[in-house]
Amino acid sequence: MEAAIGVLVSQFKAYAGRDGSSDFVKRPHCHLMDSLDENREGELTFLEFWLLIGRLANQHGGFHQ
Repeated sequence: MEAAIGVLVSQFKAYAGRDGSSDFVKRPHCHLMDSLDENREGELTFLEFWLLIGRLANQHGGFHQ
């Protein structure tokens, strides 16, 4: 699990660094991502990104909320 977390963190940092900011990822327009972008600035913080990963894993695994 630690390796998987490491991959997610490094992926976030790689995409966040493309726009010159290591704290945010520009997000494409997507309903699920819209619901996570709490301040509606068009970017996801690492916490918002982590919530996205959790929701996607939950859906993929067929778990109920």
